[in-house]
Amino acid sequence: MDKIILITVLNEPGVLNKITGLCRRRRYNINSLTVSTTELKNISHITMIFDESPDKIDQIMAQIKKIIEVIKIEVVDDENSFNRELIILELSDKKEIIKLTNFKNKNLKISLLDKAKNILEITGDAKTINNLLESVISIKKMVRSGLIALKK
Repeated sequence: MDKIILITVLNEPGVLNKITGLCRRRRYNINSLTVSTTELKNISHITMIFDESPDKIDQIMAQIKKIIEVIKIEVVDDENSFNRELIILELSDKKEIIKLTNFKNKNLKISLLDKAKNILEITGDAKTINNLLESVISIKKMVRSGLIALKK
């Protein structure tokens, strides 16, 4: 099961490289990685997703905590975080566009970006998006942002 790790770091060159390098050396597979600035100019927020055992998650956190630029690190889950992912996709079937834009779910927002090119934007929690995408058969192109999360 995926684990969401939130890391607050000093916004300095090389910090992300230190964190990802550590994961590479220790053979931890990162499923998703998103980095953004925060309301404070010199602070960045990193959301990392791992599919690892609880023991490995503890190891990952212990190793990342040692990096001097790391201010805070914590594990969150769907229950104690607000989390969303953005997908932009191009479909080949106009009927699926209609079906998806009429789809109702409180955890998803679906918008038509370009009617002529059949391009949709979908925002929601990863689990709901994954369930929805399993039913879509006419995907020509797709890009995903990676999960972003904020602790409640």
